[in-house]
Amino acid sequence: MRILSTETLQRIVQRYHGSRVVKFGARLARAYTEAYEHAGYDLAGNGEARVLRILQSADLRVIYDVGANAGDWAAAALHCYPGARIEAFEPIPETAALLHTRLASARLRVHAFALGRKEGEMTFTHYGADQSFLSSGIYHSHVVPGHAINVQVKRGDLVAAALGDARIDLLKCDAEGMDLDVLAGFEPLLRDGLVRIIQFEHECGAHRLREFHDFLNPFGYVMGKIHARRVAFGPYHPADERYAGPNYLAVRATELKLINLLARSSP
Repeated sequence: MRILSTETLQRIVQRYHGSRVVKFGARLARAYTEAYEHAGYDLAGNGEARVLRILQSADLRVIYDVGANAGDWAAAALHCYPGARIEAFEPIPETAALLHTRLASARLRVHAFALGRKEGEMTFTHYGADQSFLSSGIYHSHVVPGHAINVQVKRGDLVAAALGDARIDLLKCDAEGMDLDVLAGFEPLLRDGLVRIIQFEHECGAHRLREFHDFLNPFGYVMGKIHARRVAFGPYHPADERYAGPNYLAVRATELKLINLLARSSP
């Protein structure tokens, strides 16, 4: 099958730019790209549940869930890892209270503060119960107006030391654009190889994906995007910046068996 060159396609599209056919083609291309790059937010279908199942072979004992929200991911992790302890961090008071009511147990503790680069206070925007998953220190102008609240912020390495955790098996971060700031707070542990696996979100407009690679690669991590049937590990490429899909995984390069299992396409 012969494919038109980019230059030829550009000439054709620009010549008929205002036509219905070209407009439809543009909408179709955007929809295809979104479907290809963005697996969605449903754990069962976007690859997160698959990752949790595969990691059952990794003997996870200490798990940090940063930006736990109402606890859907934490509930799945509790089910997958009956021998693990989960430390859940959720700075919005009413959301933290809901999480505590729903899941708090001997194996899951709720911490009502945020994690970040430095300790102190930070202004968050809270979007209410229906949009609580968007609450962040980054203002999301595309949703309903929110209200500002001050939240306490702590560094992850200091929190881990206070909790007596010299090692973290899985650090899951969903901080609505603040994920790199959260990871920076764990830098001493990352540098010493004391965090085995990291899951994070790359939000459009917050930090470039290259910043995550530049930060994590020197500490011995390989990164991959989580898809429904595989984790696409690989080096950074500028084309990766064109679309911000939700979830990425960073695994220490020494975990070769685990990386191969995650990268292998599932039926």
